Amino acid sequence: MLGERNTRNRSLIREIAQIVLSVVIVLLAGFDILGTPLRTVNILILVFGGISAGIPLGRLIERKRTQKSIRTESQDIIE
Repeated sequence: MLGERNTRNRSLIREIAQIVLSVVIVLLAGFDILGTPLRTVNILILVFGGISAGIPLGRLIERKRTQKSIRTESQDIIE
């Protein structure tokens, strides 16, 4: 049981780090685009950077919702 907690915390930290890193990459690419002609590489960085930030964000939201639903179900059973 203790090992499961460590894995969840590491996974949470990794997902948050991935979200932050992806957002930073997208912002840097966005600022790099300003004042220069648009290139396909810049557009691809923005698209795939947004996707790589969105996937772990969706996982975090799903994890919070399932934990919330499990808590409410267990409270319903107790009552």
